[in-house]
Amino acid sequence: MIAKYYTITALTNLHVGSGDNNTSVIDKQIQRDATTGLPCIYGSSLKGALKEFFDNESQKENPEITKAQVKKIFGTEEQTAAYRFLSADLLALPLRSNVKPYYLATSASVIEEFKNKLKDFKIGNIDENIPTTVNNPMIYEPTDQHRLVEDFETFRSLSIDTYPTNLLQFMPDKKKTIILSDEDLKRYCNDSHLPVIARNKIGENNNLWYEQLLPRQTILGFAVLFNDEDETFNAFNELLTNESIIHIGANATVGMGFCKIRSLTI
Repeated sequence: MIAKYYTITALTNLHVGSGDNNTSVIDKQIQRDATTGLPCIYGSSLKGALKEFFDNESQKENPEITKAQVKKIFGTEEQTAAYRFLSADLLALPLRSNVKPYYLATSASVIEEFKNKLKDFKIGNIDENIPTTVNNPMIYEPTDQHRLVEDFETFRSLSIDTYPTNLLQFMPDKKKTIILSDEDLKRYCNDSHLPVIARNKIGENNNLWYEQLLPRQTILGFAVLFNDEDETFNAFNELLTNESIIHIGANATVGMGFCKIRSLTI
């Protein structure tokens, strides 16, 4: 078995609904990991979104991937899928700041889960220490300017000498990295902090509902498992990561769920 790891960056706000009935103020909640409670995208939802993208690409006049390859990857009613898609777990959540448009927040547990997944599926074995924080968040790039990140204003500096380059390679810019305690990250991922928008159905029966979102620039990561690194994989990987814009979740017509995917080279 071969495994490859990919990251998803939300270019627009993202809603992948849990589908669960609930009695809270938020009618349509996002999917969450049952163990950690952090946002995620279930493997079945991710596979469905990718299958729709690859189906559309295979039907173009000069397709970069064939219909037969798409059937091999995703399967059919008669043919078992050759690829396995694991759930996409939260890696980083954007937080507002007065010195940058946003910082990307992660935590020790998120980094440890990322490290363990790479090791368990033999994608890579990173020999770097996981930065941990209990009270004040850790942040790179000291500054004389009074800095706020959401409701944090006291920080510990993460020096360039101790910045875990490989462990945090899912971060696009180390100068936007902020490492929170696990409790603080969960707090910013709870129903009181994630964005919620009001939407209504336009038509015969108007109906107002509230929908939970992951904000744009959120980063999630997932692994894909398969048997052969052959022409099918080359086509899959090239099309998936070659500046393609892929829609995941609901509400494409109102500009939600547009993402970019990149491969991590460990």
